[in-house]
Amino acid sequence: MSNIRIVWDNAIDRATIVASSEAGALVAANLRSNLKAKVWRAADVNAGVVCTWTNAEPISCVVAAFNNLTAQATMRAIGYTRDTDLQPAFDTGLVECAAAPGLGQFLWGSPLGENFYNRGGASLFAYGYGGYGVLWIPGAYAVRRLEVHIFDLNNPDTYIEVGRLIAGSVWSPTYNFNFGHSVTYVRFIRLNGTTEPMFVSLFPESEDTLLEQSYQLWCKFAENTQLSQANYDQYVARVAMEEV
Repeated sequence: MSNIRIVWDNAIDRATIVASSEAGALVAANLRSNLKAKVWRAADVNAGVVCTWTNAEPISCVVAAFNNLTAQATMRAIGYTRDTDLQPAFDTGLVECAAAPGLGQFLWGSPLGENFYNRGGASLFAYGYGGYGVLWIPGAYAVRRLEVHIFDLNNPDTYIEVGRLIAGSVWSPTYNFNFGHSVTYVRFIRLNGTTEPMFVSLFPESEDTLLEQSYQLWCKFAENTQLSQANYDQYVARVAMEEV
């Protein structure tokens, strides 16, 4: 099992975003908003966005949060060191980003394991609906251009919606939270506080896809956390997080 992973600095907030298509006021710029009702909607089920930066940004995770993707959807992320490069620094290829749970992981239903999404589009996003489509990129590549492609050919909505795009470098502890060791959140407590969101995945790349989907959040600390120093190089804190 992989250790907990945290994207604590979302590079998308500094990006210029251009989409393959948009629908009315549901524009690509909404991907920088934490208001769930402000989403990007593409005109069809084969869509993508291009993000560019003036300065290179380290990218090792890409998340399409609060989406309407089905369990058959795939995503692809391509990063370029320079905006004008033709050869990418990395290319994930097409990856199932919100795979359905296996038969032993989920109750029978129709359709099975449909990514926790309830039909209704953007009008329901304010109530917390929509799943996370996640791509993990081994290493951390500093890029100035990031292309994110989404394919969901069997989506009954006939369009793609994403409420928040997240991309950045990943922090993961040496000792995981479930082996009796403390996880040092001191950096995130000090820098993010209760105002800056972060993406947290407790069971990244788990074989149990239901477990992974259930324990990943675009979230904030629910309250200011009190730190105590157990010894000279170890802090102890009890944290509570809530989805943005």
